[in-house]
Order: sequence, then C-alpha cells, then structure tokens
Amino acid sequence: MYIDAILSVKSYIPRELEKGTLFVNALKEGIEVYELDEDVRDTESYMGEHGYPIELELTAISPENNLPYILAYHEEIGWIDEGEDSEDMHEITINDINEILRNRGYCQAQVSNSNMEIPIYDEGKVIIKIIEEEQ
Repeated sequence: MYIDAILSVKSYIPRELEKGTLFVNALKEGIEVYELDEDVRDTESYMGEHGYPIELELTAISPENNLPYILAYHEEIGWIDEGEDSEDMHEITINDINEILRNRGYCQAQVSNSNMEIPIYDEGKVIIKIIEEEQ
C-alpha cells in the first residue's frame, strides 16, 4: 500500500565534506540537488561559497491525528518503485530526487497495510514512488 508523502531537504553542519554529500542550487524554477564528486579539503571555504549541505527527509500526515510525522530519514531513503507497469525498483538517484522536488516534494511511500505510519523497508531502505507532476 502506498500513501502520499513529501520529500524535503534540510541543511546541517558537517564535520567534513565527502564525496556524495548533497547540496542544492537555487534556480528560478526552484531548487536542484547535486552531490559532491570528490572530498573537499577546505570545508569552511566551500560552504561559504555554496551553503551548507543537505539531507533528505520523508514525511507524511498521520491518519489518526492529522499531524505530520517522519516516515524516513536521509539514510533510510533508498528505493524508487518503477511503477505499475513494472515490478522493478532501482536505487534513488539525483535525477529522481530532482524530479520529486520539481513536483514540490510530492511522492508516495510504501507502508504496512496494518499500520499506515510504518514504512516498508527493503534492504534497510524505504520504497518511494514518483507521482506525476501536478499542473
């Protein structure tokens, strides 16, 4: 079962900047996520020019009390369901993240049929489905 969810970004202060650390670029159309392709030695200088790195967070609205709750933290977000025409999944990519963020973060997350606040994990990662951009 899938429920509506929102993928969002939040900044943090790192000890060091390593390959794979995520950042955002501000664009006219919104934001675009990119990842470092190598370690950065001068962390303070890099962040002074590019801002703080970001982590992803997946939230949903509780059906019980109508309040938001966290479905998954950055390290738990990992799989994209390729849709109804396929039973395949792939690891989430920067392109997937940017596609979701272009749709204001709207996506769907797979959850337990018995408790909609418990996500389904596959190899320790939550499964997300990209939904069509809203017009």
